Parts: sequence; C-alpha cells; structure tokens
Amino acid sequence: MKAGGDLIAAAGHDLNVTSVLGESTTTTDHSRQGKTKVTTTTTTQYIDQQALTAGGNLVLSAGNDVNLVAAKLDAGNGLAVVAGHDLNSTTLTTVDSSDTLETRKRFKQTTSTRDETVHGTDFTAGSDIALQAGHDVNLTAAQVYSETGGVAVTAGHDVNLLAAQEQHDAEQDMQKKKKGFLSSKTTTTHDEWHDSTAVATTLSGDSVQIAAGNNVLLQGAQVAGTGDVVLAAGNNLTLETIQNAHS
Repeated sequence: MKAGGDLIAAAGHDLNVTSVLGESTTTTDHSRQGKTKVTTTTTTQYIDQQALTAGGNLVLSAGNDVNLVAAKLDAGNGLAVVAGHDLNSTTLTTVDSSDTLETRKRFKQTTSTRDETVHGTDFTAGSDIALQAGHDVNLTAAQVYSETGGVAVTAGHDVNLLAAQEQHDAEQDMQKKKKGFLSSKTTTTHDEWHDSTAVATTLSGDSVQIAAGNNVLLQGAQVAGTGDVVLAAGNNLTLETIQNAHS
C-alpha cells in the first residue's frame, strides 16, 4: 500500500501487517572445469513482503495489538505505531540451499549447503519514529532508522528488543580411487560446518529514547544516536550479549 501524502491505518481491536513465505525457485547449472564435470542445483526461497509507504506521515494504531511480521514501513516524514495493548514485531526465515556434484575419473565430490535468512520488520522515516504500547513492545530482529529525527520506544509495561538466530550449514563428501598395478585404494572423507549467527534489533536516529514502566531488555540490540541515547525502566534494565557459534 502506498500513499503520496499521509497514510493512516486504524483498528478498534488488532491491526496486522503480515508478510508470508513465498515460492521457491530451483535452477540447475552444468559446467566443466578442466576434466571435472560440475552440476549445481540451487533453491532460493522468497517472501511476499507487506509494505506500507507514505510520502508524508505513516500512522498505524490499534485499540488492542499491532502485529507486524517481516513488514516494511517507510515514511517520508514521521512514523508512528501505537497499540493499546502490545506492539509485536516478529520475523520470517527463508532457506536457500545448494547441492554441487563434481565428478571426473576415479573422483567424486558432493557439497551441500543450507543458509537461513531472518527477515524482521523495517521501520524507516525521514523524521521522528514513535513506537508505543500500553502494555509491551516486543521487537525481534527489527531495523528502526530515522534519517533526521529521533526514535522513541515506550511501553506501559515492558520493552523487549530481541535477537533471532540464523543457521548456516555445509556438508562435503569426497571419494577418490587410486588404482595400482595389482590393487586399488579408495579414500573417502566427510566434513561438516555449522554456524549460528545472531540477528539483533537495531535502533538508529538523531536521538534514541527507550522507556518502560516495568522492564527493559536489550538482547544484543544495537542502539545508536548522533545525539542523546536514554534508557529508562521502572523496574529492571537488562543488557544481554548474544553470541555466534561455529562448529
């Protein structure tokens, strides 16, 4: 949905802006590297993203919850999302995979990869961004960016800025045969690589203010302001680190 001026969407109960997983496309490529034949099959998954774009102000409001799933909210001027109860921003994960077969005389190697991509909601505005909930604000792997204004996240109860995890895996099997005068020898190897990568929530603006009546949780969140950055909690303020893993 796109508006040249202001775009205002209001719901008495819940307001949902939900992207969904789209189709996957598969391609197969055949090539040759010297004496080696190479066949690669690649599968790519997409999302059907819900985008709301306004040349002026973009305002979303709900009497109960605002639920955003991997959405894109873009305002030329100000952006406001207001929920009477909870403001929830969650993610979708797409999976891309590839299988490569390499063969030549007395040699065979297969390589398989699987890569996840986490898609959170993007909040972008030319001016101020306000995310407000009467109860909780829950943002997972969200990107909040104001070009020239401030970013304010406020909740009557809790503010939770959460991270998601991407998994990246690869396996490789190799078989090599060596033929002698009276005997032959076959060598086989198997290797695996596994990586888990954290995708944090990012808030960036001229100033950033996060305020909660109860608790504020920043799970590896990246908060950056060219001016002031203020974090305020009526109860607990928790800053958690997140780690990537490799095996």
